[in-house]
Amino acid sequence: MADPVTLSVGAIAALAFTKFLESSAGEAAKKLTPALLDKIEALRQTIWTKLRGIPAVDGVQEVAHLQRAQTLYEKLGDREQVGALQNRILTLEKEMS
Repeated sequence: MADPVTLSVGAIAALAFTKFLESSAGEAAKKLTPALLDKIEALRQTIWTKLRGIPAVDGVQEVAHLQRAQTLYEKLGDREQVGALQNRILTLEKEMS
């Protein structure tokens, strides 16, 4: 059986190494995120440009836009706008199905 002190030192070393990896990964993510988000947005725009004009795709895009607006109004606490947006989303979803 291993010495308890050795086990404790191993556990401390493992914890320290894990924290180091987490902080290093966090720093790397902070540096990569803006560039990555820009590339994702460019890809999204390219895809929507190619698919624009297809009725079902246009409906999905409109629903996504309304859902983003609904989220903003929820944060603002505007229940009237949230309700109106929910109704419009439901109507569009029924039309697409």
